[in-house]
Amino acid sequence: MARLARALAVPPEQLRARHAEDHRRLFARADLDLSASPGAAGAERLFHLGRYLLVAGSRPGTQPANLQGIWNADVRPGWSSNWTTNINAQMNYWAAETTGLPELHEPLLALARDLAVAGERTAARHYGARGAAAHHNTDLWRFTAPVPGDPQWANWPSALAWLSAHAWEHLAFGAGRDFGRAVALPILRAAARFTLDMLVDDGRGALVVSPSTSPEHQFAFGTDGYAATSWGCTLDQELAREVLTRFAALSARWPVPADAALAREAATALATLRAVGTGADGALLEWYDDRPPREPGHRHLSHLYGLYPGTRITETGTPSDFAAARTALRARLAAGSGHTGWSRAWILCLAARLRDAPLAESTIAALLDELCSASLLTLHPDAGRPSGRIFQIDGNLGVVAGLAELLVQSHDGAVSLLPALPPSWPSGSARGIRCRGGHTASVTWAGGALREAVVVAGANGPLTVELEGFTDAPAGAVEVGGAPAGRTRLRWPAREGTEYRLGRRPVGQPM
Repeated sequence: MARLARALAVPPEQLRARHAEDHRRLFARADLDLSASPGAAGAERLFHLGRYLLVAGSRPGTQPANLQGIWNADVRPGWSSNWTTNINAQMNYWAAETTGLPELHEPLLALARDLAVAGERTAARHYGARGAAAHHNTDLWRFTAPVPGDPQWANWPSALAWLSAHAWEHLAFGAGRDFGRAVALPILRAAARFTLDMLVDDGRGALVVSPSTSPEHQFAFGTDGYAATSWGCTLDQELAREVLTRFAALSARWPVPADAALAREAATALATLRAVGTGADGALLEWYDDRPPREPGHRHLSHLYGLYPGTRITETGTPSDFAAARTALRARLAAGSGHTGWSRAWILCLAARLRDAPLAESTIAALLDELCSASLLTLHPDAGRPSGRIFQIDGNLGVVAGLAELLVQSHDGAVSLLPALPPSWPSGSARGIRCRGGHTASVTWAGGALREAVVVAGANGPLTVELEGFTDAPAGAVEVGGAPAGRTRLRWPAREGTEYRLGRRPVGQPM
């Protein structure tokens, strides 16, 4: 009431002007202009709408965006306005860092920090474990125990591990030491302790997470049954490796005496942690070994976490797993995956990391043609509604991340420019795409090829940029290895805050 009284004391014109300025301050940090590519108008609108929804629905000091954000037409909302933490809550924030909205990430990071405390009782009571556990669903009161229900979705205690990735990425994109020590390190410490206590020997000398499920999916068991719970599911193995590696890195960066023993324990576990496997068909496994899936076209793509949103699987760093992930995605798509808005958004992000521009284009078309309302809000099946569908915001927010990844990536040690430009985007520009290391990139292209890029360095030191073709490059730039086939990596000594321009030269002309 006090807040309302203060607002009523301000003339409406002044309130409107303040609102417009507040919106502009955030929204104008990044832009995508595809007006020169008429076939890409829908993609541009999705980019702007998704960023608008995050600007309007998530601010420091508020709660994270749930499955409808702050928009809801029901007395009892879909999923009770809770947070589903086996993909959906995280997807809402995939674009916060890359499209210039890092402070809007804060509500999710605050939720993770709270769960790292609230989940201690659940870890001890349900698993006899140290650290903290959170399951597939939580709420305003930071509920962390498994909810009553089918194990395929209820018995997945790795939510804090996944949320800890957001704290790591916030650091990677430029958050400072205070955030690292006060927020990221405690979250990763709690997740690492729990992860270590969930590891068991698989009888072959390797450590696996147990019990383990692949969120919301089952495998065939016996002659005519299905089960969900086993050990060593791919998602849990990816998260375990990520958490232990990152905790060890942060504890070395900001040493705390009490962390030394835990860091040694993490290093020992990493040495024998079971690697993700590949099936007889060449696809990345979803479970410990080859198991027939109940739904070959399941909407969740949990076994591809290492490709996106994770960063372990890359084209040049892990080529075998990269190929296996491509095969696994193709199998899922052939069986009908991507029938929800958020699932299609995830497929778009995966297509970008695979540098599969045709798949990205068909995925965007499927979103626009089949999985969006007339106002471009993404939809999820709901048999209990007359339309058979319900608005679910994670698709809108996730697709922004995928669109940005088509144009600029930074997860593999370089700022990669135009890695997966869709065929229907021959000309356009993007501005203000943020990169790991605190760098910012803007690109202009024509005829399907880079015309000019501007990279603003986020720190002093070597800056590596990857692109296709020969270029005009900054002074001191040298070609280095590590680029995928058909692309070049250039490195030069950069100064924080300095703009560096790169322009394409005709092939065959020396740099």
